[in-house]
Amino acid sequence: MATLGRALLVALGGLAAFTGLLAIAGTVSDAVLANLLLVVAAAAGLTLQNIAVTLFATALRPRAYAAVEVLARTGGIAIGMTLVWQGHKVQGYLAGLASASLVIGTVALVIAWPRGPQVVRNAHTDLTGWIRFGFPAGLSALTLWGLFFIDRYLLAALRDQYAVGIYSVGAVIGEKAVSIPTLAFFTAASPLLVRAFEHHGRSEVERLMRAYTRVLTLFGLPIVAYLVANAGILV
Repeated sequence: MATLGRALLVALGGLAAFTGLLAIAGTVSDAVLANLLLVVAAAAGLTLQNIAVTLFATALRPRAYAAVEVLARTGGIAIGMTLVWQGHKVQGYLAGLASASLVIGTVALVIAWPRGPQVVRNAHTDLTGWIRFGFPAGLSALTLWGLFFIDRYLLAALRDQYAVGIYSVGAVIGEKAVSIPTLAFFTAASPLLVRAFEHHGRSEVERLMRAYTRVLTLFGLPIVAYLVANAGILV
């Protein structure tokens, strides 16, 4: 519990730093400034949601994990699309994501919060290990997120917004076709990796990751080949 409490403080600190960076970006971008509060609210909701589903995963509660993920994501999309249809544009979509994630994430976190007998451990040592693993992993995720969007800005600078729109449609089709099955696979595999690390250590996790990567490659390559062959028709 002490480790979890400290970890939540670190996560909140990260959210505060993210908010500060957005505020700085808002000084040079009207689009960021106009959507600042909605983006921060959506980020806070996603943070709560991800903490809750992580607790469900580590407790091996797959039904609760799936329910929260499905409700939050489909609920946010449904509300957001409804608001967009009513003329609220991107602000409506962000509002839908933020409201669904905040409500469902908060409720899920209350349900997922550990209860019962507690083992006294050195929380500082646990948190240090978590930061050593979590900081580079989080930095990698942020870097990938930035690389995922930078191509749109480069294309907008070289061409126009119409070209960005067409490119984004194709990118979304290709990315989702590949990421949905792989995400489903690793979502199911994550609790098993946690359990393997707890009971058998790093070597067993590395063995499992090699096996999982081979499986993903086997069914991922045909998907990529299909998309390449039919890209023009799909877009």
